[in-house]
Amino acid sequence: GGGGSGGGSPQGGGACSGGIGRSPTSAELTAAIAQLTAGTDPTSIQIGLLASAEYYHDTGGTPLDFVNRLYDDVLRHDPTPVEVAMALTTVSTAGDVGRLQLVQAVVYSPEARAIRVDQGFHTLLNTYPSSAQLAIWVNLLASSAGSGISGDTLIEEIAATTAYFELVGNKGP
Repeated sequence: GGGGSGGGSPQGGGACSGGIGRSPTSAELTAAIAQLTAGTDPTSIQIGLLASAEYYHDTGGTPLDFVNRLYDDVLRHDPTPVEVAMALTTVSTAGDVGRLQLVQAVVYSPEARAIRVDQGFHTLLNTYPSSAQLAIWVNLLASSAGSGISGDTLIEEIAATTAYFELVGNKGP
């Protein structure tokens, strides 16, 4: 299993430190940059990567390997036996659609959203959020229901705080 909730960028979440075991091609980078420039939430790009056939094959190409790697890359721990059983049912019975549904469920889970909030606070404020701040931000972030703020908005909001300004000072022109 993994350890800790670190890795990746504050926007991308835990899976930024995982991935498909290779660097992106220039065409893939160009496409991702175009998506980000157009306002796509980085979480959507993360979901696309994690639900891809290439990621599935890179994990070992079996439903069990996929489930274990997905949990480790996104949540930084192995799935529980109950999570494995539920995930295997989803992936095994619904194929590519089931794989996408599982990825969305894990990436949009409260635990994964808490990791993104922790990363944002730690990266920008050099601290972690209080329990109250964590609960507020986790509930504000987009969930599988599709409502909520994007990871980019989370980072923008943290960067707009007095705490951030006091940390970095007035380094403007």
